[in-house]
Formats: sequence, structure tokens, C-alpha cells
Amino acid sequence: MNSDLFEQTIQQTIAGEYERFRTEHPRLAAVVDEPMLAAGAKQSLLDDSEFHATLTRATLTRQAAGEAADVVRRYVLAWIEKLW
Repeated sequence: MNSDLFEQTIQQTIAGEYERFRTEHPRLAAVVDEPMLAAGAKQSLLDDSEFHATLTRATLTRQAAGEAADVVRRYVLAWIEKLW
């Protein structure tokens, strides 16, 4: 998965969940915007050895880029759930 697709997938996943975040945490949403959440999710993924192992397995088995994007989406959604 190239870095552009990686970042795009993170941004799209955050954008899809941001309204729920704003509804459930309006005070926090007043100071934490989508780009901040995307940056946090990206850093969390980059620091996660399990994520790297999963992405490596996907690459080694030659899974399509769409499947790699699904791996990123699942990790971002799990990160979001931990966050709020």
C-alpha cells in the first residue's frame, strides 16, 4: 500500500466517523478536528507492530490494494473506539 492510499484511507475513515464523534463528544470536537484525529490515527498505526505484521502478510500474499485499505480502515475504527 502506498503512502497516498494509506493517508487517504485514514482521512476517509475519520471523516465517516467524525459526525458521531461530534455528537457524542461536542466539547472535545470543539478543539479536536478531523485532521488532528487523522494525524493521531496515522501515528498510532505507524507505531503498531501488529498493524505492520498484518500489512506485511497482506503484501506477501499479494492481496489487492483494496484489501490493504480494509486493514487500515479496521485499525482506524478500532483506534477510534478506544479513543472515545
